[in-house]
Formats: sequence, structure tokens, C-alpha cells
Amino acid sequence: MNWNEIQMILERFIYDKLEETGAEGIVLGLSGGLDSALTMKLCANAIGKERVHALLMPEKAEGEDFT
Repeated sequence: MNWNEIQMILERFIYDKLEETGAEGIVLGLSGGLDSALTMKLCANAIGKERVHALLMPEKAEGEDFT
């Protein structure tokens, strides 16, 4: 299998699961890492970027000082 085939399989899976659930879109938590960035791109390709919403996740746990 090559990357294009894998990409098509993953995007089809995302599209099919969204259709099965009847959801209008996808909400992702972005950590700033490669995994979440790639997931966001695959979702945008599969269902359209206007249906993908991303939340930037904090680097530290709740209650920790961010200064």
C-alpha cells in the first residue's frame, strides 16, 4: 500500500463514521503535535474544513501556573 491509498482509506473511514452518527461536524483537540495536526488535515479532506472545529489544548494541567 502507498500513502495515497492509506490516505483515501482513512478519509473514507472518517466520512463514513460521521455519516453513520448523523453528526454535523467534528471537534478536535489540537496539542500542537504531529498526530493531532495530521488528524485535523484528514478530517478536513474527508468532510470539508468548514465542518472541522479545533480546540487548542493547554500545555499544562488545570491549576498550574501558566506564567
